[in-house]
Amino acid sequence: MTNDRDIPPADQISSTGSSSRHPDPQGPVPALSPPQGGRSPTRPSTSAVCAGEQADPAVTARPLNSYEAKQQARRERLQGASERAGRDSDALYGRARSMADVIPLGQPILVGHHSEKRDRGYRSRISRTFERAHEAGQKAQELAARAASVGTAGVSSDDPDAVVKLREKLAGLEADQARMVVVNREIRKGGAGLQERLIGLGLPALVADSIVMPDFAGRVGFPDYRLKNNGAEIRRIQKRIAELLASAQEPEREPIVGDGWRIAEDRDDNRIAITFAAIPSHDQRDRLKSHGFRWSPTRGAWVRQRNNAAWAAARYVLGVK
Repeated sequence: MTNDRDIPPADQISSTGSSSRHPDPQGPVPALSPPQGGRSPTRPSTSAVCAGEQADPAVTARPLNSYEAKQQARRERLQGASERAGRDSDALYGRARSMADVIPLGQPILVGHHSEKRDRGYRSRISRTFERAHEAGQKAQELAARAASVGTAGVSSDDPDAVVKLREKLAGLEADQARMVVVNREIRKGGAGLQERLIGLGLPALVADSIVMPDFAGRVGFPDYRLKNNGAEIRRIQKRIAELLASAQEPEREPIVGDGWRIAEDRDDNRIAITFAAIPSHDQRDRLKSHGFRWSPTRGAWVRQRNNAAWAAARYVLGVK
């Protein structure tokens, strides 16, 4: 028998039998307002003023290099997996709803009746199907989040254009630093036409009007911590560029071969790779993992990003003096 109800009774399914991909019967949760932090609500944030924080169209429009193509392929794989998990969730949810619709609204389990065992088993299958739909929906959301995060962690040392991109970022940060210093100098000068002078320095009109207003701590212009943090980031990127250039000049290390294992440096792949003639023991695998190595099925080796620390860790794990 079927009926016209939309949702199975609560006593017929478990509390976990709702899919995260479908609307909450209590309505959507309102979005939280963006945090104001310590800023005065009358003074807009100046974080979007600096040119170094804006995407460079010339950079995003150029053809993908090998690393970027690999990242794009990974993003597409994760997006495809998310879509498949979402379709599975929808199908399971629909199946569970169809199964639940067979039970008349409010129909209790007839204890002692010959149908009791079959009825309990059927309701249990409904609950499990709802749970599977919920799990598939969660998996789809997790995969979608992973796909969205690909390539957002900054400039990777695996990228063959890493030095070029870091220099572009460095140039933007240095321009930001110079602009913030000049803006603060003009604000200290004050006088007539201050807003026009600030706009002439590249500030949007709204920011030029508001940046002269004291913030919650009574500061005007760009605060000291902003310049200090930006300066620290400049020094960090300068150091990283120097390290990448020095690493590129170093000669490739000769492989180390032992009893059933081999340590090699792959400069093109930017990896230190350890290969074994046979599957390493459980303890040895744990040691590899604890020192940052991960099994790569495509390479057939335990790998870690290439640097001096990775080479030293590989020697340590395998007991090379």
